[in-house]
Amino acid sequence: MEVDCVWNTYLLANVLNLLLHSCVCVDLSYHVEEESNPFTFVGDIAADTQMEETDSLVGNNFITYNQMQQQWTANSHLFNVTQDGKLYTAQTLDAEKLCTYESECVRYIKVAVRKRKTFLKIIKIKVIIEDINDHSPEFPQKEINMTFGERDGEGAEGLIPDAIDKDIGMENSEITYKLKKQFSDPFILSVRKTITGGAKIGIILGDKLDREIQDSYNLEVIANDGG
Repeated sequence: MEVDCVWNTYLLANVLNLLLHSCVCVDLSYHVEEESNPFTFVGDIAADTQMEETDSLVGNNFITYNQMQQQWTANSHLFNVTQDGKLYTAQTLDAEKLCTYESECVRYIKVAVRKRKTFLKIIKIKVIIEDINDHSPEFPQKEINMTFGERDGEGAEGLIPDAIDKDIGMENSEITYKLKKQFSDPFILSVRKTITGGAKIGIILGDKLDREIQDSYNLEVIANDGG
């Protein structure tokens, strides 16, 4: 009978251990806006791991969460994890600086889960840093002198550089252009997308020019983003 008792205890311990492993083996995904202040709440790891399970954690008062250390740089320590599983920002996040050439700004965090001193699992957390429309598109030059001759016919074109928007979000960095001019000015704006994602901006002559009638024109190209 004593042997049976020890065997049953062993089985119970293993079943409990497997249950705890399955409860915390969950990958999570959170969103946080850039420019949020330090200590902004991002998510509750402890609560969200339990929500995805049919059974609640057994003895979860003894479960602690610790962010795994990585090589520290100014841009690496972006988040803090409390021992009870709360995830916060550690500094103000700037999506443009963190993810300059990426369409989506993502950081991954690994959190070690322990029950008392026993290691249980590592949870991998994906944090999407959402871009806000905090930049307006700007042209590299404020003014450009463009020359057309009287011999230039309809369809002659002069090119200008496209505008640059530092926002990385697809919606916030999508630029549209319009031409501001006098109604009688014989010019048309041409915008052609390039394979690199930029634009080829042209001022097209819509009619022949006559220097004796008018020798100069002031045109304004306006760039707007989608935010």
